[in-house]
Amino acid sequence: MTDNMKKEQEKPLSFHSPSVHPTNDASITSVSPKFHINCRHVIYFCACCTTITGILGLLILILSFTLFKVRDPTLAMNSIRVDNFSINISMSQKNIVSANVTLISDISIENPNIVSFKFGRTVTEFYYHEETLGVAYAPAGQLGARKTTRLNVTLDVLADRIVEDTNATTNALFDGELGLTSYTSVKGRVSVFGLYKKELNVGLNCSIVLGVSILTVEIKSTTCQANDLKS
Repeated sequence: MTDNMKKEQEKPLSFHSPSVHPTNDASITSVSPKFHINCRHVIYFCACCTTITGILGLLILILSFTLFKVRDPTLAMNSIRVDNFSINISMSQKNIVSANVTLISDISIENPNIVSFKFGRTVTEFYYHEETLGVAYAPAGQLGARKTTRLNVTLDVLADRIVEDTNATTNALFDGELGLTSYTSVKGRVSVFGLYKKELNVGLNCSIVLGVSILTVEIKSTTCQANDLKS
């Protein structure tokens, strides 16, 4: 009896483990092929969008330095003429000489860009011996791609603009030459498809020599030089 009890105590204890049964649920053990197809479509779509965006960006960059490169407009003084000229001398006022002058200048603006150029009013100033004779304005406008427009600028010199008499000035007024200078400035902007905008500011300096006699006055020479300014 005692031997049997000892044998039973020496037997190892055993437990029944739960049975594991394979499942046939496909949603747990595998991913639907349709899901794989949708993921591939999304990846392809994103890759295509990234590639197209990069190509467009590179194309715009290349065009901005070649075809769409912004260039400064060109100003030119085509002609200038005297429409009215009169001289008055007042001996009672320390030999003060006053002159009334009407100058008409023909100025052209050329837009070399393949996009339009929108500009404000054109300002032209005339000087004699660094004294301002007057300022003339031309209206604002818009110039098409690679187009040229011409502006007529009329200046009526103010009657109270006087020059103190010296021997040289008196001789020039009656039989000689008068040197005038003018400065024309144009400010505007170009826009490339609304993506890139640039302010432009150009100027034109001119030296004008008037041949003066008692009865007549004429333009003897005109020399102009463009002056590209910083915006």
